[in-house]
Amino acid sequence: MLKAVLLSDTSYDDHHGCQIVVSQMHRFAAAVGIRIIWSSPVRNDWCNDHGLLRSTRRCMLKASL
Repeated sequence: MLKAVLLSDTSYDDHHGCQIVVSQMHRFAAAVGIRIIWSSPVRNDWCNDHGLLRSTRRCMLKASL
């Protein structure tokens, strides 16, 4: 299964419509063999999010093998 990172996840805004859309993104990704291993909230400071950076490296390493 491929791994992916979701950037600008709007489900953190506590808006029902955004939560449904992001939930569907996870579901559709899984249906085609992609597992989202990290979600970064919209307006997140990507440079200082160590979990995001670590997860992105995991995705890149797996893709290059």
